[in-house]
Amino acid sequence: MNYSSAHKHLKKILFWNDAYGDKNFFFGSGQEPFLKANCRVNSCYATGNRTLFHTDELDAVIWHLRANDKSFPRKRSPHTFYVFWMIESASYTYGNVAVYNGIFNWTMTYRLDSDIPRPYGIIQYNKQGQNLSKFRQWNRTASGKGKIAAWFVSNCNTVSAREFLVQSIQKYMDVDVYGRCGKYKCKDRKTERCYEMLARDYKFYLSFENSLCDDYITEKLFRVLGYVVPVVYGLGYERLNLPPKSYINALDFRSVKDLTDYLLYLHNNDTAYDEYLRWTYDDITIDRGFTSNRQPFCDLCERLHDADLNLRGSSSDQVRKPIDDNQADREGDGNKSKNLAQSSSNGISSVDRRLTENNKTKPFVNEMPSTDIAHLKVNIRRTPIIAKEYRKVYNDLHGWFVKDRCVTPYNDVGIASFVHGLPYKEQFKSLPIDMVDAEHSLPYALQPNRVDD
Repeated sequence: MNYSSAHKHLKKILFWNDAYGDKNFFFGSGQEPFLKANCRVNSCYATGNRTLFHTDELDAVIWHLRANDKSFPRKRSPHTFYVFWMIESASYTYGNVAVYNGIFNWTMTYRLDSDIPRPYGIIQYNKQGQNLSKFRQWNRTASGKGKIAAWFVSNCNTVSAREFLVQSIQKYMDVDVYGRCGKYKCKDRKTERCYEMLARDYKFYLSFENSLCDDYITEKLFRVLGYVVPVVYGLGYERLNLPPKSYINALDFRSVKDLTDYLLYLHNNDTAYDEYLRWTYDDITIDRGFTSNRQPFCDLCERLHDADLNLRGSSSDQVRKPIDDNQADREGDGNKSKNLAQSSSNGISSVDRRLTENNKTKPFVNEMPSTDIAHLKVNIRRTPIIAKEYRKVYNDLHGWFVKDRCVTPYNDVGIASFVHGLPYKEQFKSLPIDMVDAEHSLPYALQPNRVDD
C-alpha cells in the first residue's frame, strides 16, 4: 500500500524514538487512536515506523529526551514541527538539555505551561464516571481506619530527599513503609487491591515526589485520590484544579512537628477527618492516566491543523485559540526563582508560591472534546504553510525546562531544615553532613543541578 497517497488528507506524526520501550508513546498508531479518543479534530495519523512516510511529508516529530536513541532525522522540512516530550522531572534529565537548544518548536511535558500539557492525571467535574464508582465502594469515612499512614516506595535515594522527611515524620507518628525501602510488602502494589487496602485500613498516604519541580505531580497523588487522604510533597498542586480539601500539603506547614500535630489531630477527630473525603460524594471523575495521555495527542492533532494556513477556515469552529506563541521567546527572561529556600510565616509552601508568581502559570482546567464535531475531514493535501504565530523555536530549552525550575534540599538550607524536622526558628546555617554524604552517594546523573553546571 502507498501510505503517502492513502493518507494524504491526514496530518502525519512520527514518534521518532520511544517512550520507555513503547514505540507509540502509549497512544497507538494510525488514525484509529484519534477516533477512539474522540478527538475534536481527528484527521491525523501517528506512527513509530520511520520508513512509512518520506521525511518531507511529516507534520510533526515527537522526540523523548530520556530515550536511549537520541538521534534525529537526517533531513528536516521547514513545515515539520519538532515536539519535545518529557514526563520525568527536570531533576532527572540524564543529560545536558542545553545540547538541544534551537531544535524544538513545541513542548509536550508534565509542565502545565507546555505548548501541549501532559499531566499525570485529570480531574473532571460534573461528569459521573467509572473511576468514581470504583472508589465509592470503599470506606470514605474515618470509621474502621485504625492505622495512620502508609507509603509505597522503591526508590530510597531521591533528589527531593523525601526519605529524610519520612524519617522525621516517624519520630512523631507511625508510617508503614511498603516496598524496597520498608519492612512491609503488598504483592499487588500496582493493582487496585493495594489501594483498596489503603481505603480500608489507613487514614493517610504519603504522596511524596522524588523531585521538587514546577508542576511535577505524578501518579503518586492521582492513584490514591478517593481512597485515602494524600499528604503531598511537591510543587504546583494549587494549579491542578483539585477538589477542595482533597489533600494535605506538607509544605504548608512550618515544621514537621506542626505537620504531624495536624495529622494526629485528624486521626483522633473523625468529624474533621471526614471533611477531607466529603468531595468524593460529588460528581467528580478522576482520570488516572488514560485521558491524560490521549488528550495531548488530540491537542497536537488540532494544533497542527490550526497552524496550517492552507486549512484556515475549514475548521474554524473546531479549533481552539492558539497557545501563547511568545512563550518560548520569553524563556529565562524574568522567570528566575530567587531565594527559594526562604520560608514565610505561612510555611515552606512560600517556595511554591514564589515559583507560581515568577512563572505566572495559570490553573490548569481540563476541557474535554465535544462529541458533535469529531469528524473533521481535510480533502486536499498541500505543502503546509505555517502561520506566523506558530513559528517559534526553543532557543533556550535548558532555560525553559531546567534552570530555576526545581529546588532541592541538597543545596537549599531551608528545605533541608524542614525535611530534617527542625523547628522553624532553628534552621540549619549550612547543610548537615548526612545530606552532603547522601548527595555524593547519588549517581552522577541524579545529583541536583548546581548554579555552576
